[in-house]
Amino acid sequence: MSEHERSETTVDVLERTLVRRILRREYPAGANLPSVRALAAEFDVTAPTIQRVTARLEAHGLVEARHGSGVRVLDATRTGGLSLLPLWFDALSDNPKEAARVFRECMELRRLVTLHLAPRIDAVAAAPGLAAAVQRTQAAETQDELMEADLAFTRAVLDAAGHFGATALFNTVEGVIRNVPGVADAFYGDPRYLRTATREIVDAVVANAPDRDQTIMAILQRLDERAAVRFERSVAARARENGATPAMSRS
Repeated sequence: MSEHERSETTVDVLERTLVRRILRREYPAGANLPSVRALAAEFDVTAPTIQRVTARLEAHGLVEARHGSGVRVLDATRTGGLSLLPLWFDALSDNPKEAARVFRECMELRRLVTLHLAPRIDAVAAAPGLAAAVQRTQAAETQDELMEADLAFTRAVLDAAGHFGATALFNTVEGVIRNVPGVADAFYGDPRYLRTATREIVDAVVANAPDRDQTIMAILQRLDERAAVRFERSVAARARENGATPAMSRS
C-alpha cells in the first residue's frame, strides 16, 4: 500500500469518527471543534491530516471554518445533505428508535417523490419495462437477487418518469440499501410481501384508475412500515451483539 493510500485510509477513519461525534452531539451545534493541534495529538496524526478531515466535514455541511475563530459545529439536521444518510445510521447504531425514525423519514420522502412522479408516467409506454422488472422480481430466489430485481424495478419507474432529481434521490437510497448494515434485510426480509406489493403497484400503474396515486401510496406505506419495524429490531440486535445497551432516543 502506498503512502497516499495509507493517508487516505487514515482520513476516512478520522472523518467517520468526527462525523459520528457531531451527529451524536458529543460536539454540540454552536460549539467549536477541538483545535487542529488537539485533534492531531489525540489521533497521533499530522496537522495537515486533520485539516483534510475538517475540509470533508465542511463539505458535508457539518462545520464552518471561521478565520481566527476556529471551526464551528453546525446543526446537522439543518445543514446536512443526503450524503450524510449512511453516516447518520452509523452514528445511531446503538439507538434503534432514532435510527428507525430516520429510516421512516427517508421512506416518507421516497413516497412523496413517487406521488409527484406518478402523473408523469405514460402507463402504456412504460408497461413492457415494468412488466419485465416485475417478472425478474418474481423469479428472484435469493435475497441478493431480490434486491437487484427490486432496484431494477425502481430504476424502470424512474426511467419512465424521466426525472433527474428523483433519480439522484434513488441513487442515495440505493447506496444506503447496499452499504448500511441491516437496511437490505429490512427491505427484503419478507420476499413474499415485497413480490405482492410490486405486482400491485404495476397493476395500479397499468390500470391508470382515478385512485391510482392513492393506491400506490398506500401500498408503499405498508411496505415501508414493515421494513422500518424490521430495521429497528435489527439495530437493537446488533447493538446487543456488540455489547451495547440500546440507547434512548436523543431527539
